[in-house]
Amino acid sequence: MNTSQGRVLVVESDAIRGDTLRELLETTGAYDVSLATSPQEALGMVVREQFQLILTNTTVEVVSDGIHMSRAIIKLKENAPAIIALANQADSATINLCVRSGVEEVLVYPYDPPILLERIARVLHNTANSDPGLDLEVKKTLNEIVDLPTISAVHAKLENLVQDETTNVGATDLGLALSLDQATTSKVLRLANSALFGASGKITSLSEAIDLLGFKVIRNAILTMSRLDTREDIPELDDFPRIDFWKHSVAVGMISKELAVRLDIDPEMAQLGGILHDIGKIVLATHFTKAFQSALKTAKTKSYPILRAEKEEIRFTHASVGGYLAARWGLPASITGIIGGHHSLDVPHADLPLTSLVHVSNCIARGLQMGRAGDDTEPSISPDALDALDLTKEKLGDWTPDLAVAAEEVIHKLGISADES
Repeated sequence: MNTSQGRVLVVESDAIRGDTLRELLETTGAYDVSLATSPQEALGMVVREQFQLILTNTTVEVVSDGIHMSRAIIKLKENAPAIIALANQADSATINLCVRSGVEEVLVYPYDPPILLERIARVLHNTANSDPGLDLEVKKTLNEIVDLPTISAVHAKLENLVQDETTNVGATDLGLALSLDQATTSKVLRLANSALFGASGKITSLSEAIDLLGFKVIRNAILTMSRLDTREDIPELDDFPRIDFWKHSVAVGMISKELAVRLDIDPEMAQLGGILHDIGKIVLATHFTKAFQSALKTAKTKSYPILRAEKEEIRFTHASVGGYLAARWGLPASITGIIGGHHSLDVPHADLPLTSLVHVSNCIARGLQMGRAGDDTEPSISPDALDALDLTKEKLGDWTPDLAVAAEEVIHKLGISADES
């Protein structure tokens, strides 16, 4: 048997389901599969043996015991296997419990076998390529993050758009509005790709998400965010003014969109990646605040790029935590690649053009001082990014004034100032 794909432990008390999963994974997926019929048996096997992945029913013998087992395994082993849960029904309580317990993915019976195999391959790929700087305690913190804070002034404008159910807003206009708030963008994209809608990893744009969910669901999600007691503003930190950070993200999104049109790359996907590329900085600002403040201070006093300062002061970067969280939330692989790889360009070959495009757009926005992303350095555009886009510095220089105008027009039209934050 070819065992090169890795060892998988299936935890399932139903003999037919267990045997079906074993046959699928061994025959079609070329995995080495072991089977446990109870959480206790699975815990013992994990202690004695090494597995790359655990595939468990959320309910093995009693309700949610598979989820509790997953949490125990993650706490028990420093290098715990990745875990995918199979749920008997799609309810938000079960899915949220899985997320908080550290489960990587949730699929719902009946599942599509090719989708299951694709998800297993993606989880194993993410695990193998995860940043070694993210230790167990950091991952535990990230696993607890269900939603990110937003900026009240930005979110208020979005709320105004959807307050009236009779408002005639098209998918394109609503998609543009949604893309202006990173927290809402990620929430809508995650909802569309969640087990609740059975479209995991398939929805790669906001217009697709809007078509799938419908205006009412989008409206309720936005208004719910505004009413949750847990919803907070992104903190206002020295050298990280939140409105300037928002302007930077919008600028990168719009430059990415305009550049994509010129390069015959999906403009909506490019804009989405540009908006979300620095979402890891929201994570650092809200969940690792003191360490991020130290990095911001180091970047200022030593004239370091924020990425270098993060490595020096925190040991991990906004790209690594953002990429990890995006993968945990089941965002499309191309978006996860942009978030985690927009500096290093360390992404699968198929995702390189889009990631390179956002890398270039980020450098342009920073060079033009459109907003602020944590430091005042002007990053150099990677020659590898230009090669991936078949783009020359001369052509990019010719395009830059028009790209800047497009971004400035959107920022000016929104009319959000620092006083509103």
